[in-house]
Amino acid sequence: MNLEDNVAKIKDKIRNSFHKRLVRLGIRDDQINARDEEDPDFKKAKAAVEAILEDEESFEEAREEYLDEVTFTLFNRLAGIKTMEAESRQLVPEIIQIRAQHGDKSFAHNVWLEENQIQSSETLEGLDNFIRAKFNELSDELPLYSKENPYDLLPEVHDLKDIINLFNEEISLDDWKKDDILGWLYEAYNKKDYQDFKESGDKIEWDKLSLSSQMYTPRWVVEFLVNNSLGKYWLEINPDSKIRDNHNIANAPEKTIIEPKSVEKIKVIDPASGSGNFLLYSFELLAEIYEEEGYTAEEIPTLILKNNLFGLDIDERSVQIARLQLYIKAKTYNRNTEIEDINVVSSNFHLPEFDKVKDQFAIDLEFAANEKEFLEELWNELREAHKFGSLLTLDDKLERFMADKKAADDLGLFDSFKDVDNIETEVLEKLESVISNALDDNYSSNFIKYQSLDAVKFAEIMLGVKNKNNDYEVNKYDISVANPPYTDSSNYGAELKSYVNDHYKEPISFHKNLYSCFLKKNSNFINEQGKIAMIHPLTFMYIKTFEDMREFILDKFHINSLIEFGLGGVFEDSNINVDTAGYILEKNNKIEKTFFMNLQEYKGHSNKKNIFQTAFEDYVHGIENKHNYTLDQEKLKLIDGYPFIYWISDSFREKFKEEQLDEVARPCKGMFTGNNLKYLRFWWEVNQENISDEKNDNKRWVYYSKGGPYKKWYGNLWLLIDWENQGSKIINYEKSGLRNEDKFFDEGITYSNVGAKGSSFRYLPNNHIFDSGGPAIFSDNINHYYLLGLFNSKTTSFILNCLNPTVNSTTGDLKRLPISYNEGISNVIIKAVKNNIQKKKKQYRFNIVEKEFEENPFGYNWNENSLNIEQRLKEYINFKYNFDCKILINEALIDELIFDVYELTESDRKMVLEQEGLPVGLFTVMEEDKNNYVENNKSDLEEEVIEFVNDLPIENDRSRENLKDNIKKLYKKNNSLEDIAKELELNPISVVEMIKEFDFYPKKLAYQKTHEFILDLTREILMENDDGIVMLNEYAGEEPLDKMIENKLYDKDFSSGDIKRLESILGKNIKDYLLSSFFADELSTLNLFRFLPKTPFIWHLSSGDQHGFDVYTIIYRWNRDKILKIKSYYIDKRKAGINNRLSNLSADDSAAAEKEKDSLRKQLNEIKDFENKLDDLLTSGYDPELDDGVGKNIAPLQDLGLLADDVLTKSQLKKFLNADW
Repeated sequence: MNLEDNVAKIKDKIRNSFHKRLVRLGIRDDQINARDEEDPDFKKAKAAVEAILEDEESFEEAREEYLDEVTFTLFNRLAGIKTMEAESRQLVPEIIQIRAQHGDKSFAHNVWLEENQIQSSETLEGLDNFIRAKFNELSDELPLYSKENPYDLLPEVHDLKDIINLFNEEISLDDWKKDDILGWLYEAYNKKDYQDFKESGDKIEWDKLSLSSQMYTPRWVVEFLVNNSLGKYWLEINPDSKIRDNHNIANAPEKTIIEPKSVEKIKVIDPASGSGNFLLYSFELLAEIYEEEGYTAEEIPTLILKNNLFGLDIDERSVQIARLQLYIKAKTYNRNTEIEDINVVSSNFHLPEFDKVKDQFAIDLEFAANEKEFLEELWNELREAHKFGSLLTLDDKLERFMADKKAADDLGLFDSFKDVDNIETEVLEKLESVISNALDDNYSSNFIKYQSLDAVKFAEIMLGVKNKNNDYEVNKYDISVANPPYTDSSNYGAELKSYVNDHYKEPISFHKNLYSCFLKKNSNFINEQGKIAMIHPLTFMYIKTFEDMREFILDKFHINSLIEFGLGGVFEDSNINVDTAGYILEKNNKIEKTFFMNLQEYKGHSNKKNIFQTAFEDYVHGIENKHNYTLDQEKLKLIDGYPFIYWISDSFREKFKEEQLDEVARPCKGMFTGNNLKYLRFWWEVNQENISDEKNDNKRWVYYSKGGPYKKWYGNLWLLIDWENQGSKIINYEKSGLRNEDKFFDEGITYSNVGAKGSSFRYLPNNHIFDSGGPAIFSDNINHYYLLGLFNSKTTSFILNCLNPTVNSTTGDLKRLPISYNEGISNVIIKAVKNNIQKKKKQYRFNIVEKEFEENPFGYNWNENSLNIEQRLKEYINFKYNFDCKILINEALIDELIFDVYELTESDRKMVLEQEGLPVGLFTVMEEDKNNYVENNKSDLEEEVIEFVNDLPIENDRSRENLKDNIKKLYKKNNSLEDIAKELELNPISVVEMIKEFDFYPKKLAYQKTHEFILDLTREILMENDDGIVMLNEYAGEEPLDKMIENKLYDKDFSSGDIKRLESILGKNIKDYLLSSFFADELSTLNLFRFLPKTPFIWHLSSGDQHGFDVYTIIYRWNRDKILKIKSYYIDKRKAGINNRLSNLSADDSAAAEKEKDSLRKQLNEIKDFENKLDDLLTSGYDPELDDGVGKNIAPLQDLGLLADDVLTKSQLKKFLNADW
């Protein structure tokens, strides 16, 4: 078991133990019924539950929250002790580590028993009292163990023993030795809650923020960020420090840059400290500096915790862990250290309303009206701390107030403050006094008072004001380091969204993600010589949303180092796939070049740590490494929008000065319906006569481009939009949004803007509307076929990846695309593009989901000879691969021509191809294959294509037989032609020529085409049938569907041998296939968009696993009357057939007959249930209309269990059952 599983096991045991404990105390699930009102544990638990109840809606919820809190408190306390008693530390005698030599008790338990001998007669020798005593001892320095804690409860002693055993057994001794073990435990502790919340799809409100954003930063990333911020800062003070030799620090200075100051004056803050891993490593680095400066081991830990390290977090639990880990770190460094205070505080405190404390402010001072307003504003802001943590804008409010006060000071308007230059200190002095008095008046619990006094500490840290010997002094931070929450604005809850928009949207936009809000906050925290070190998603580097943030960074900071870690491989949890970047910003340096590292090629790589460390060490020591780049950051401003494109040459950067796409064309965001389930249909779902053929025919359904899977040149045009009455229903729908409506129905280019493989561009015919997921581009100035070729080129892919390397390309990215044009070359490109579009259309004639579909390849007459099934399949595969090859060759030609159009240097061409990959059409080709290809396709190839093919490099190093063997292996696995060519680095011409020689076919492709053949035949049969209903069962008085299909095949001149071959491909006979697999395969075939429902046009209704009644129907004939006919005709015939069969078997008492009779009786019972479900369907008023769509029409059937397979997801089912159309 892994750590996550082990922690979950311990957590469940603790929670279950406390549940039992509460029941025994009389605090049950729904009420309190005390056995002993005077039991101190009962009193404490009851008070805590009732305190929680003030904020919860029900007693049950309050009890559950109390259980959560006591469970975590005990877990954290015991984990802390295990960490302290670990062999590598031995900060306390072993308290819970049991050993055989101590009588299966801990060493400390034995010692305690010697001092408390009377406890030997208690249950388990007083284990619970012993643990309580040890908690009390630890509480002197660690409030976590305080008996004042409202969650200070122990389970029954036997449960406590089991819990301690789990801590000893489930987590290894080696794990307990790790410095940051408590942080990893906390991440594991929250994992299930995190997954549950993520799957809920709920918006992220402040109370879920800590749960949704916990990503524990690994040690190697922490070291990089701290070494290159704090470590570099110290070298700027003392360039001769040994820190330079002990750690890898980029751009380490050779001379003093910052005016020397004592290490005691250096302040480091983590405003999203979590469980404190940045602070833990900062402690280590600071200790190293202190040692170098001659401080003693006795004084170093105290000085670091008192002067240097500060942390804030909204999550009280993580702050508990951070404080505990820092305590352990300090004690491990020197066990005699006296811990005066740890400057890490949670913002989870609660202050009374201002009206209850305003008189406290007036005791010593008389305030002007605007001063009272300021103090009230400041107080109310602090009251929001439990919601918004370190994102509060106390500093902004104070600065505005100070500016107003200083401006008016000469007029004597602010006499109530003694010193206009030290308002921060006076305000905090008053806050401390008021909070202390207010808490005495409003709270009875000492623990709650202690927690709420955190408000003063919180304000001190937020304002960079330190209470020094009861005298406040202002001193901003030197270093701010953070791994902040990664919450996108689209996921903000209402309250969080309101606060962020109010405080981080103007005048500079930081509101689009919480990480950008934290950058702004960090910039406020640090002084004029300070540094910021952060890690978070790299979206800020490229996309339009964060343009303000990039401009802010470039104007206000020097980027010392930026590591583009790329997707995955950073966080230890392999399920966390985040595209991350880590960086260090400096206020005091505009001279040095910026160091960049690009690790994007290692997506999800488990060895990313080592790759990074090698590359970084190379940079520090001046060794060339392909991942490393340096750049004057001013050059980042040369490209519109300031994308952080650091890896291109100066010559390529110059290309961005050329004419941009938005100067010659119009990239257009598409519309959104606000309700796709209501307004969109696949083309096969509706009455075909209602589909528009041209703009002004006023038909209801218009073709709709919505992006879809990666596909170039042409395709993905499966959808329709309800445009009845010129779209009046959608236009008037409050959640819809129409954009660029004037370009609807125009010919242009569309593309899929989301995809791991990048954007793919396609021809958009006229009479189409386009969606936000399938934006479009239109041009009156430049040929759109030329633009399509340009967009699908390696050059454009490279540029778009520069502008935005995320999976989502925007119209803003396209607008910045530099455009070059050469009329002579463009004509060749245009011909190649048109050819590719036509090739795609011709391929689609054999694909049943395409509107161009004409017939299945098994039904096509490939030549004049009579072909069997396998021969027809082979002809189709040769046709498909040959067309794919021609498209790939055209793509390679286009890529070469676009290089020429842009006049790229050889080095720039190499740079593009290194990132984007060599077009497969440029790989080496066998000479005989090349010659055969040109000769056999001469009539279908343009002159420029023939010339291009003839100039291809010849493959001379590998034998044909070896290549054929390798192609066979890949071909059998159903790899695409392009994938085979890439894998072998062999031109697709040679791949196709060798595939023609094979006498077999890929099983997956054969299966899919066979399914589509059966699907098409079934459609034909159902449409020919009077009522569109065909039985599958025997003894039904009707020819079953499998027999109809066989007869249909015979009518089409297929032989019994052909039928056997089809069944061989399917792996079962046609009857069994129709019963068990056909409907599921249809659903898979028609599963085309991730967030849209599957929409089968043929339905398999089934009574269940006994197959009492199985019938196929088609949506074009389906209506309420058909349900009645199924009941009154088809089911009756089926039941009569079964009863007749039972009668025939009545005299047969053989084992086989008895088995069959038993099966038939079960089928009758199943049919009865099926009839009842049909009655329920009819009673509900079910009356399907074709154009309402498959989703709405099939949902009631799925809900009643009438289908052989589920069609809709749970979420879709719920929505369709409540559909309002």
